[in-house]
Amino acid sequence: MQEDSQDSAHTHLPEKTLDLQSMIAFIRSENEEHRKYFMTLYKWAAGALTLVFAAMVGAVTFFGFRTIDGARDSASKAAGAEVDKMRTEVRNRINSEFQSDAIKQTVRDAAKEQSKAAIVPIVKSEVSIQVRRGVEAEQGIIKTAMLNETHRAVDSLTHHIDRNISEQVTSQVALSVNNKVRSEVDPTIAQLKRNANLSSLFIRAQSGEGRAFDSLNQLWHDGSVSQEDREMAERAVKTIYSAHDWNGIYVQHHFNPPKTDLVLVQLIQNSPNVHERKTSLDCLSIGASRENIDLIYRVMTTDVDLNVRDAAFRAFNQATSQTITILDNDSAMVWWKEHRKDFVK
Repeated sequence: MQEDSQDSAHTHLPEKTLDLQSMIAFIRSENEEHRKYFMTLYKWAAGALTLVFAAMVGAVTFFGFRTIDGARDSASKAAGAEVDKMRTEVRNRINSEFQSDAIKQTVRDAAKEQSKAAIVPIVKSEVSIQVRRGVEAEQGIIKTAMLNETHRAVDSLTHHIDRNISEQVTSQVALSVNNKVRSEVDPTIAQLKRNANLSSLFIRAQSGEGRAFDSLNQLWHDGSVSQEDREMAERAVKTIYSAHDWNGIYVQHHFNPPKTDLVLVQLIQNSPNVHERKTSLDCLSIGASRENIDLIYRVMTTDVDLNVRDAAFRAFNQATSQTITILDNDSAMVWWKEHRKDFVK
């Protein structure tokens, strides 16, 4: 129906219009022909150029490879010639060097070391094998010899072994006995010794020895001494107190002829005779005792004889109107420390 409409349109168009359309159609067909022609021409030109370029590349490549191969062959030949020349020179140098004594000695030493390194382990191994075989072959004889030698050695050591055993047993027994002695006997012996010492001090103090009495008094007040020893020392000291401080008869001695207080004081200070010192204290007047109260105090606490101290205590009590227990140094010391200022100006 569309074609019919177009035909009907052409039928009714004017004649000039139909000529113009024919011209346009012709121009179009000419342009299409020209385009196809130029495309064909372009393709042929491109193909020809490609062939020419390929031919040129092939020629260049061919001639280039031929040139490289020639250069390589030339270099190889030249290098081979140089290498052969160098090998010949090195070989000649080595031959000449090996003709010298030093290189010969070096070669011998190297061969010796290499031979030693290779042969010594083999020799050691072979020697070890041979020794082991010999020892195995003589094993019975060796065992017998070793047993015989061991028996002889043990027999020769029997005396020493017996002596060592005896010494060890004796040492162990002594150790056990010593432990028993230290734990039970020694303490008993020590206590007996302390008792004997206390008894000796007591006997000596009873006989008038001042130092023994001071030792007993010190033991009585010593906190480091055992309670038993302190009690024994206390009983001994108080027994001596009682022997001197009682209301019985006190024997006073006198000088004939009588001596002055000045002489008596000098005798108290300087006389080595116990009886002179005691008699001087018995005869000293109360006034002279007060005037020399420091001397009386020193004698009654430090004199070596208890009878002299006894007399000094009595003179001190009379001079100070006190009743301090005879030989009770502790009580006298406490009182004198407090009241000395009243008597010594």
